[in-house]
Amino acid sequence: MSWSLSECRALSLKAARGAGLSWGLAEEVSNAAVTLESAALPGLKSLSRSLNQLENSEDSLPWLLHATYLLDSQPIESVTIPLLDEPLLFAALLLPLGKSFSMVQQSIGNSIVIKPDSLATNWQDFDLNEKKPWHWHTIDGSMPSTDQTFTQYYVNTHSRIPEDRIIWIQVLENLASRTYAPDTEESRIKGAGAGLTDND
Repeated sequence: MSWSLSECRALSLKAARGAGLSWGLAEEVSNAAVTLESAALPGLKSLSRSLNQLENSEDSLPWLLHATYLLDSQPIESVTIPLLDEPLLFAALLLPLGKSFSMVQQSIGNSIVIKPDSLATNWQDFDLNEKKPWHWHTIDGSMPSTDQTFTQYYVNTHSRIPEDRIIWIQVLENLASRTYAPDTEESRIKGAGAGLTDND
């Protein structure tokens, strides 16, 4: 079984709301997660882990607030993000700016190049993310001069979510279920296909 990007966007939005994000932030992160999936990157996984982290924190995710600050406070040439647990999701949040940026993890060297239509990384094991600050700055659109190899992922090249995302779909479904109104006897009586009278 696979899922369309539209289905995953709707589920991600409900899950983000179920985890306690405002409508605005929920829309931002759900769009970012689906954008990653459209480039064959683990967007649902990043979103699920972020929302679970939010569950165990008293405050909103600091890196998410940094992203919204960058989106709302143009132009900014550079900034350092001290705590960034999901760099791919953060990068996808900045794609709507329509500009080119580079993010480099200090002391580690992990890099992400963000362009309006793609993300490029110099590492592929996205589960490895040491707690080191990331430096974000604007670039002219060209790839950084380095001897490292970058893999480029273009957005909107995949229209469906593969089956191996099922574990993260289930995490999001559990969070989304918090937004559903509970059944009542009245709702069951008035529900489609039920009731005491037939109006057809």
